[in-house]
Parts: sequence; C-alpha cells; structure tokens
Amino acid sequence: MQDTDDLDLEPVTFLVEAEIAARRAFDARVAREPGFSALARKRVSRYLDNPIWRGLVELHINGATSFEHGLMLRGAGLVRPARFFVRRGSEVRILSLRQISRI
Repeated sequence: MQDTDDLDLEPVTFLVEAEIAARRAFDARVAREPGFSALARKRVSRYLDNPIWRGLVELHINGATSFEHGLMLRGAGLVRPARFFVRRGSEVRILSLRQISRI
C-alpha cells in the first residue's frame, strides 16, 4: 500500500486500497477468533462477500450502509424508501427495512 501522505495519490486508488486493507484486517481478526471453526471463518467471509448480505448486516448493526448497497437492497425488494421530518422542518430521506429482510 502506498504512503497516505503522498499528495499525488488519486482518491479512487486510495479508496480501493483502503477497502482492501480493511478487508485484510477483518479477515485477520476473524482468523484469530478463538470460537470460530474453519467452516465458520469461511462462512463469515462468504457472507460478507455477498453485497446483499453485507448491506443487510451493515443496516442491522450500524443502522447505515453504502449508497451502492442501498440500491442493491432496494432492487431486491428488501428495503423501501421512506422519509421523516426533523424538528426544524428539514426532510430526511432514509431506507426502511421491509419485514422480510429483518435479521
């Protein structure tokens, strides 16, 4: 991975390298997890490689997912667009999980 202090680093390259580094760190953490069998490690990695599962898990755990995952979930019929208004009258657009997609 290139040095992040390099000002000539293209943003796209940096984001791709950051994603790869984050995935390697996650895989290393899963590999160190004492309660996981080899099958469980493989299953976790396979689930997170699937964009639909990853988006659902991100929504469940973090309450948010990426725009791309949101579009995939909407296309699969697992979320629906919704909106609500905050105290000052501003509209906020959200994705709401459909009952079928709740984990």
